Amino acid sequence: MVAYPHRYRNSMRIFKEAVHGGAYGQLFMLDAMMDESIQGYALGWMKKRESLGGGVFFSASPHMLDVMLWIAGDATSLSMAGTNAGTNMEGEDTAASVIKFKNGAIGVTRHMWASPRTRIWYTMNAACQKAHITLTTQPLGDLVSEGPDCQWRTRIVVLGESGNEEVLHESGEGLDLEPEIIHFLDCLDTGQTPETDGPGARRIVELVQDAYRDAEGRGANL
Repeated sequence: MVAYPHRYRNSMRIFKEAVHGGAYGQLFMLDAMMDESIQGYALGWMKKRESLGGGVFFSASPHMLDVMLWIAGDATSLSMAGTNAGTNMEGEDTAASVIKFKNGAIGVTRHMWASPRTRIWYTMNAACQKAHITLTTQPLGDLVSEGPDCQWRTRIVVLGESGNEEVLHESGEGLDLEPEIIHFLDCLDTGQTPETDGPGARRIVELVQDAYRDAEGRGANL
């Protein structure tokens, strides 16, 4: 089992159900954003491209890519561009990507490790034919200093054709690892294959590495 915890969060399950439920029409675009600042934290092995595996796009963006593939299905292509906005690391600390899915939908990821100030830590928006469905997760305190004691706010809202905003979900769920751990223990008991298994994670790595090679050929990364 590979540690991609976001798809196991209760709020993300509700988000996927809303996208696939049919009430809001067909999905045609997913847009994900992680807004983080790790200046002063990207030290040691994280500074080096060789030991990190690349930059933010290799190390952290796959958490968004896993959710997108889980919601929209297999991808036919993935392209990226990256830059360094000020962290002391060899690889890119800021990256964006565009994905084309087999079902015709497209996806966009944006990831900052050098945010001047974090606004909303995690955002995923599904553009469907009849509505926007948006999930946001935000720490209410200082996540770095407070750690597991940090309070969170997670919301899912729908903005439909009428212009009225509907709140589908609101909770204090944050970066909760418990559902993933429970699933892992269930797999040990039952012998079932974990949702985030090795072959699926390997496919994400292949997509990311192909995107890196393409970006290097176009001069679109460091």
